[in-house]
Amino acid sequence: CAGKLGFQNNYVFAVNKKFAPGITRMSQLRENKHQGRYIVAGDEQFFNRPEWRHVRETYKAKFLEIKQMDVSLIYGALESNQVQVICAYSSDGRLNSKDILILEDDEHVLPSYDAILLYSRKGKENVALQRALAPLIEQRIDDHTMRAANWSVDVGDGVTRKAPREAAKDVLAKLRT
Repeated sequence: CAGKLGFQNNYVFAVNKKFAPGITRMSQLRENKHQGRYIVAGDEQFFNRPEWRHVRETYKAKFLEIKQMDVSLIYGALESNQVQVICAYSSDGRLNSKDILILEDDEHVLPSYDAILLYSRKGKENVALQRALAPLIEQRIDDHTMRAANWSVDVGDGVTRKAPREAAKDVLAKLRT
């Protein structure tokens, strides 16, 4: 392991502020006025993971329905009020929407998933490779920068989206300044 890159790719729960006003913390989902009122959506694997079991046990929130969806579809469903709560990845640029609020995990149930850089055996012996990748570890890519890069690839400016390679070059340029 060469080291942490600085950002995390955690599971987070989020709401559309228009359709779930006043909710800022996950613990609020267990309040009587919210119990059984909302549909939650997440990717196909999340609802089979131990994290979901821990969320259910700790927060004791009851949902009207649980929908497993491709992660690329949950934002449209949230925007159109087909679902009111989503489980997403914290590095997803689409979370930067002004209408989306990431809920505070106030019981600290969801684990951190730090982005790390791993070398292969051959890569570990490659000094030039280590030197080239060192800025990623030394200067750290923060959550905001990673989310912005992902936004530029997934959403863009509404007209064009960047290729992943272009977004990576932009991140590297930021690290160098």
